[in-house]
Order: sequence, then C-alpha cells, then structure tokens
Amino acid sequence: MTPRAIDMAKLYVPAIFEHISSSFHQDVLEVYPSLEEALIDYLSWVSPSDLRVLRAFLDELLSGSYSIRDLSNIWDKAGSDWYFSDGMIRHFLDLMRVQIDVRLAT
Repeated sequence: MTPRAIDMAKLYVPAIFEHISSSFHQDVLEVYPSLEEALIDYLSWVSPSDLRVLRAFLDELLSGSYSIRDLSNIWDKAGSDWYFSDGMIRHFLDLMRVQIDVRLAT
C-alpha cells in the first residue's frame, strides 16, 4: 500500500498520545535505562479507556497508510523532544502498541 499524503492540520491526535509523546525528552535515558522501560512506566499510569484510545490511534498509524516521514512528523508535533533516526519511529510505535496489549491483558 502506498502511503497517502496527510494534512497534519486535519489529523486528529488523541490527547493521550500527546501526553505520552511529550513525556519523552532529551534526558529520558538519564532517568530510565532504556526507552522501553520509560514507555512501560509511562503506560502504567494510563487508564484502560485511554489505552484503548491510544491503541486505536496506533493501529491507524501503523496500518501502512503513513510514511516514516509522516510518523516522525506526527510524533514531533505531539510534543516530544526525543527524535528517532532511520525509521526507528515505526519500531518504537510498534513497541508501544505491544506494551499497550500487555497492559490491557493484566
């Protein structure tokens, strides 16, 4: 599937995605041993209903309709100052999606 052009101004980004994204800052690895550990901790404070909202949004982002550049732009505009290189944003969003499933299963 070829990614479509997106209008960032019209894209609905859930508040919970913005909250999680903005939690990733330049000093995150001074507080946590890895991005995965930070993500697990951040998600531990999210309600099940917000986790489901976040999961649905990630399902859309990871559907193949968005390019790596789109994913990076969405992440950046959500308020994070942690930047991913070489397409690692998709890997990280996949990891977030998996961790949400883990949290919802407990």
